[in-house]
Amino acid sequence: MVVVGSPKRGPLADAIAEYEGRVRRYWPLLVEEVREESAKSRSPEQVKAGEGERMATRIPNGARVITCEVTGSRWSSERLATELRDARDAGHSVCFMIGGAFGLGDEVLQRAQARLSLSEFTLPHEMARLVLTEQIYRAGTIVRGEPYHKCRWTRCCRRKSGWGPVVSVFGGCPSVGLHSRALCSRVLFPRRGW
Repeated sequence: MVVVGSPKRGPLADAIAEYEGRVRRYWPLLVEEVREESAKSRSPEQVKAGEGERMATRIPNGARVITCEVTGSRWSSERLATELRDARDAGHSVCFMIGGAFGLGDEVLQRAQARLSLSEFTLPHEMARLVLTEQIYRAGTIVRGEPYHKCRWTRCCRRKSGWGPVVSVFGGCPSVGLHSRALCSRVLFPRRGW
């Protein structure tokens, strides 16, 4: 992950540190913080260009670059889990890019292989870092089938048929093709002791 600036002390910084620690239980995580560009007597484009140059130098060779932008695509937690699992299984790195107050510079945007929107809201970059870090942690729990993430598919198939939950217990969650027996047993059959 390459980000502009470092979190100031306080509850937000503590939350970021907490989730980054959790992420490391599931994925190798390296966070590169680059210096914020001073906005005094400089245009937003100049600020983005300066930060973008520094960010571009921190992108690992061969990494899949995913930029975080308001105008990016919206992904589900399951899709993020699939992207990270597939990259890991193929031996590839993924590099998420979070810009500063004015966004990402052209040098970074040109290298993007995917553009991800964390929200339709404009988020401060520290908040964006927290949201992304929590989602990366959640992706790890989805991949391992742990109960932190509540699988939407199990609720959906329970309404559609009586057999869907059983398929989910034994076959995994079809939204990501992962085994989720521990989750489904707690959500769907708590009294049966599955």
